[in-house]
Amino acid sequence: MKRLIPTLLLISFLFQVSCSDEDISSNINEADLVNGLLEYNVLVVVAEIDKLTGDLRPGSNGHLSNLETLSRRIEQSAEAVKVTDFCNDCYHTLYTESLLYLEVDSLGIKVSRTLHLLGPENESLRCLTVTDF
Repeated sequence: MKRLIPTLLLISFLFQVSCSDEDISSNINEADLVNGLLEYNVLVVVAEIDKLTGDLRPGSNGHLSNLETLSRRIEQSAEAVKVTDFCNDCYHTLYTESLLYLEVDSLGIKVSRTLHLLGPENESLRCLTVTDF
């Protein structure tokens, strides 16, 4: 009995961790995200990306691991979007700003976009805007 409880807790934790990205990624509207990126519709892009970042609180390395998680979530959520690179803590103003560089497939044409993300020290990662390179 002593071994059963820790084993069940470990299995439960591993199950939650392994399913969390897929569950979160399924909450966004792929068509809205892709069209928002292509049309520079900041309101739509921010709304969809913020669905993926609500649980991404800073860790010991700031938001670095969160950018990696967000990159994975975006690619799981939208088949037409590929994260090509990111810059952690690129700009230091009131809040730290990071960038995610995206490539969006628009009927076979690769379109480049950049997500600007705010990474406050004690808050979740948030999308600010979308621009081209």
